Amino acid sequence: MKIKKDSSKGIKLFLKLVNIPIVIFILIIIFLCYAFVKVEELPITNLRLYFLQLLLVILTFFSIMSLMYLSLAIESQEIKLEIIELKKEKDRGTR
Repeated sequence: MKIKKDSSKGIKLFLKLVNIPIVIFILIIIFLCYAFVKVEELPITNLRLYFLQLLLVILTFFSIMSLMYLSLAIESQEIKLEIIELKKEKDRGTR
């Protein structure tokens, strides 16, 4: 039963960490799609091409940042779990 409780806590913490970058990423995609539609209404000029390149750069930047945040959050959570396991082993050794 303890294993089940620990795994459910880990899953809940993981979902809390994952929700933040996913929500941000979805909002950015919605904004960029709206901006892309607005840019498509412009006549074909160099300005339109610059806008499209800028949108692509922004999307790439935010997707990389959200992936980096997610990987850091997962890594920090793994470190916390390792510390908890080490404390449990230390408590068992002192008894």
